[in-house]
Amino acid sequence: MLRFSRGLGMDEEARKDLDMNSILLLLITLQISLFSALIMYRLIHIQNQKRTYSRRQFLDQYVAAIRDASGKSSPLDNSARKGLINAFLLTSYGRWFNKVCLRSGKWDPKEVAVLVGRKLEFAIAGLIIALLFLQIFNSSPLLLLLFPIIGFMAPDFSVYSAGEKRAMEIARALPETIDLLNMTVGAGLGFQAGLDRIARAESNPLSDEFRRVLAEIRLGENRARAFTAMAERINRPEIWSFTNSIAQVEKLGIPITKALQDQARSIRSERREKAREKAQKLPVKILAPIMIFLLPAVLVIVLAPAIFTMIKSF
Repeated sequence: MLRFSRGLGMDEEARKDLDMNSILLLLITLQISLFSALIMYRLIHIQNQKRTYSRRQFLDQYVAAIRDASGKSSPLDNSARKGLINAFLLTSYGRWFNKVCLRSGKWDPKEVAVLVGRKLEFAIAGLIIALLFLQIFNSSPLLLLLFPIIGFMAPDFSVYSAGEKRAMEIARALPETIDLLNMTVGAGLGFQAGLDRIARAESNPLSDEFRRVLAEIRLGENRARAFTAMAERINRPEIWSFTNSIAQVEKLGIPITKALQDQARSIRSERREKAREKAQKLPVKILAPIMIFLLPAVLVIVLAPAIFTMIKSF
């Protein structure tokens, strides 16, 4: 490059600028190559490390992990406690991210560690993209701070939306599950036996939560606390109402069948009221699309012949 620049007759300063630009371009190319290799390795690793166990098998592993923890409160206490992942999970933001992962159904600590690693990878990708924009388009240096932050927070949106979708599925399945639980309890089974029967018969997120609650109860946890922990994970008003009713049964000795019937009836009536409210809001919401899209087309169809007739007459 130096000989080529001398052949072109460049001065010393121009040659230095050309050499610096060449070195910077080479560094950016190496960073892109390393990042691409890292992404390919991650994709191959994820493809080879697909989960080969069902949710029920994981709950058995969950029970064993708590037993082996010798008093520790969570299987996350035995998992990734090294490096940046450990430092992230110990912060308040990391605890919030862990809670969101639990809400979305990612109970395995390895899955949480993989998501945290993906956040770090996206942050590095944002830094590389910011360097490219800075070199090619002469953008603002603020992109060096903005793009890594966006890349670091990008997985949060997908995990949060998955948690919201799962919570809605749980709330939708709750009335039917309460009816089945009422039938099993009324047929002579105990409350925990009925929960176990429904958790084994159904295959939905609510049955997975019931399996986890039963696992915690078998390990010595109080039933009210186990249901409270489930309500905190899901964080839906229907689940909180169901949990409060279970706690009242524990404290006041109310018949469980009566409480379950009242819960199913109240949840259905509340859902009916919400559906009626949405139906009443529908005409107001549909007015704007009609005015924007349908009304101009109707005006064109109605007024176009008259306009053409007037043009021909004049």
